Amino acid sequence: AAIVGTSPDNLQGNSQNIRPDDFSAQADAAYLHMRRLLHYPDLNLYRENTKFSWHHQIADFWSHTVAIDATFQRLQTSRSRIDYTTDLNHQIAGAEHYRTNGSGPFRGSYAQTGEISPFNYYDDNGVISLTLLDYYKTCKDPRILATVKNLFDSFIVGGIPKDLVNNIPVGGMRWMEK
Repeated sequence: AAIVGTSPDNLQGNSQNIRPDDFSAQADAAYLHMRRLLHYPDLNLYRENTKFSWHHQIADFWSHTVAIDATFQRLQTSRSRIDYTTDLNHQIAGAEHYRTNGSGPFRGSYAQTGEISPFNYYDDNGVISLTLLDYYKTCKDPRILATVKNLFDSFIVGGIPKDLVNNIPVGGMRWMEK
């Protein structure tokens, strides 16, 4: 068994000893396997896959949001003693690599590779906002709430199409902003 507060970086998941009906333990093992294969701990970022060189390995922001959401879900549901809270906070810090100015929307691709995406995606920013809002309800960290408010006020509201004559929302949401 893991020690309370053990970082996932220090654990060796062994899925061979897990009972077939222990879905929580299976999810923990899958999470640890994902981290071993795809995580860059020095950057708190993930690879898109394991087949490309360093320059092309950093995951797009969408994939990073999925990893953050998966970590939050494990934090909420895991019966293990893995320290998902510390891991989640590191992933949230790693997400800042996707911003070009430290505030506003997260860009579609990793900003440090020189391949900065010219696009801001409303769905990526919406997903991370919802996950962070749920996390805020758990951790009560005002910095998390400030990030959500910043994303909503500075970007997401702008994705709602408006009737240009009456300047009122007409429903729906744009997918991206260029």
